[in-house]
Amino acid sequence: MKKFTIIFLVLILLLFVSCKVEESDERSTIKFYNCNSNDIERTNKTLLFTDNDIDSFDWESQTIYFNENIYIQDELLEGRKAVGIGSEIFSTGSRDLFLVYVDDELIYEGQYSQSYASSYMPIGVVLLDQLDGVRLSYSMLDGNEDIRFDERIYKALNSNNLLKE
Repeated sequence: MKKFTIIFLVLILLLFVSCKVEESDERSTIKFYNCNSNDIERTNKTLLFTDNDIDSFDWESQTIYFNENIYIQDELLEGRKAVGIGSEIFSTGSRDLFLVYVDDELIYEGQYSQSYASSYMPIGVVLLDQLDGVRLSYSMLDGNEDIRFDERIYKALNSNNLLKE
């Protein structure tokens, strides 16, 4: 009887360990979309970039470094961009929003940086263009918790080996 109990416990332990390994092997998807702020339901969104376009992500500074072959869709490059308003990289408008998804689940939305001459000041997460990517800053004026450090994003970045050391 003792032998049977030990074998049973070993089998249960092996089954438990194998389930944990399968969970960690799953690769999550990360997608950033653009959306007009007037679209209340956020249904008319355009893909900006995915985890496939990211070379690395510096978690502490919330900086995304793009790889060299990032693909930016033609409809995002329509020339409607005015200097200093929205994102020059993605040619977004001043009142557009960006949406962050992990595995098709909306994690948060944010706004693009504005010209210093603009009377509009974004609140919450703000996307700032950089030479080799974008940085996600946070405006503390709204008094809410900083949502950029969501654990689901961290896990997704980690599953794609995108976290910068």
